[in-house]
Amino acid sequence: MAWSSELLLLLVLVVVVVAVVGGVGVYYYTSRKKAQAQPPATLPSPWAQPPPGQPGVFAPPIVERPPGAPPTEPAPAPPAAIQAQAPPAVAPQVSGPQAAPAPPPPGAAPAVQPPPQQPPVAAPDTSRTSYFGQPPAFSTPRSAAPQAAVSAPPAFPPQGPEHRPAPPPAPAPFPTAPPAGPDMRHFTKKIILIGDGGVGKTTLIRKFVYDMFDDKYIATIGTKVSKKKVVFPENHLNVNLMVWDVQGQRNDPLLTRYFTGAEGALFVCDVTRFQTFENLPEWIKDFEAVCGKVPTIILGNKADLVDNAQFGEGELSAMAARYNARSYLTSAKTGANVEASFKELAQAITK
Repeated sequence: MAWSSELLLLLVLVVVVVAVVGGVGVYYYTSRKKAQAQPPATLPSPWAQPPPGQPGVFAPPIVERPPGAPPTEPAPAPPAAIQAQAPPAVAPQVSGPQAAPAPPPPGAAPAVQPPPQQPPVAAPDTSRTSYFGQPPAFSTPRSAAPQAAVSAPPAFPPQGPEHRPAPPPAPAPFPTAPPAGPDMRHFTKKIILIGDGGVGKTTLIRKFVYDMFDDKYIATIGTKVSKKKVVFPENHLNVNLMVWDVQGQRNDPLLTRYFTGAEGALFVCDVTRFQTFENLPEWIKDFEAVCGKVPTIILGNKADLVDNAQFGEGELSAMAARYNARSYLTSAKTGANVEASFKELAQAITK
């Protein structure tokens, strides 16, 4: 039963579609037939005869001649508007003996000849204005326009080598460092700063290399390399120091690789923390196990914090004597003994 209802609904839908399509086709066919039955629309000719009671616009009126009228019937006169536009008749000019005027009779006053008439000059058309409120330039007669003055051609400057301007002076050369003498000795050396974390190794390097100080503590991860050139003119030395900043954790498995190749070392401790001073022997032992006996200097950093110091120059000197080294109290903030300690190490490793 359900299948029969669906079939009936589908059949009704097909019938509706066929009816709509058929209606559209019939409407289209009927419209085409009507359009073909009507004559094509044409525009009226401007010369066609106007309807009765309406004068022509473009063509003159056509006058019908009655049957049997002679063909010599004069043509009708044009309208008054056309006559007003017609040019005036010009009298024919006669040349030769017939053109001479007849002599006046005896005793008559001589005829006064009128002066010759000049052609009228067109006045400017003031009814039209330009964008700036003035009469347009084309309304003025060409003969009344002022003639522009013709200027002489510009004179060219004299040519030749003697008349050429002098060239500008050459710029001064950029100042450079004086060249090194032939007896200067050049070295590239690797030095390393070693010590516990937070003792100021990075601030010492920054003060020596860039002459800068920052009291913010940022822990060094791994290692960082800086470059600084040190010149000793009296000794004819030119040393390129490769300064290695090593992190302060002794349990780093890569620590021994950072030590490899170092030709000098700065062991740094913090004078405000005695524990960093006690850990120096362990650092020195690890370093000498890789690099052997090389020039070393022991630094007690943060010497500007006098009130918080837990040891002084005496303890540093005793520690340095054990390892045949030099010692300095340094301050990265004030720069005390910073440059002197680096330069002394540079001279020691080039001997």
